[in-house]
Amino acid sequence: MRLYLLISFAALLWMACKKQGDATESTGLYGMWYYKEFYISPGTTWYWQPVKEFGKIVYFGEDGRYASNAICKEYEFFRLVDSNKILLTAGDNTIQPRVFLFELDSMQSTLALYPINPACIEGCGYKFSRMK
Repeated sequence: MRLYLLISFAALLWMACKKQGDATESTGLYGMWYYKEFYISPGTTWYWQPVKEFGKIVYFGEDGRYASNAICKEYEFFRLVDSNKILLTAGDNTIQPRVFLFELDSMQSTLALYPINPACIEGCGYKFSRMK
């Protein structure tokens, strides 16, 4: 009877410990994104404004690499903190890491980033469109 219970317990443990995939993969975050809108609230109502400079992008690589000529240009790596937060870091750790809240629309074609650590005092955000 003990052997039967031990085998049953081991089987349950094995089934409960199934491998989970990378959470970033399910977010649709990977790839190249065009910088298209931003908002900054000067203490009044905020609203999205179009970006006047074209050709600005951010890149989130499957290997954890980050690159941008739009925002946070000095950072090189990212990782998912949880299901809606990204941590950006520099390769040499000389720059304080930054945390962003991110939102993807239902089609995963629009990405919004909101700095939360350090945060903007009045509020700010960045919006991107997926490159095809």
